[in-house]
Amino acid sequence: MNRGILEEFITRGSGFILEVDFFVKWPDGKKTLLQVAWDLDDARTRERELKGFEDALKTVKGVDELMIATHHTRDSVRAGRRHLKIIPAYEWMCNS
Repeated sequence: MNRGILEEFITRGSGFILEVDFFVKWPDGKKTLLQVAWDLDDARTRERELKGFEDALKTVKGVDELMIATHHTRDSVRAGRRHLKIIPAYEWMCNS
């Protein structure tokens, strides 16, 4: 826990942990799914990170924000019907 932020692992009935790095519940009630990757230059890495969100959104209801923290990339993309922010990790750490 950091500054009132609750980070959780997401599991299904069998105890299987979904491939999403963090589920953050902010003090104001907002829910964020966060992936962390060095970069998304490789298409397989990008696909894996996006698939993690797709799977997690089937389990976690009421998610407000999808983010990927990277070494240096800043972008905004669509993930299915959802908006996804890609930001440098230092920015997420400094603003959280």
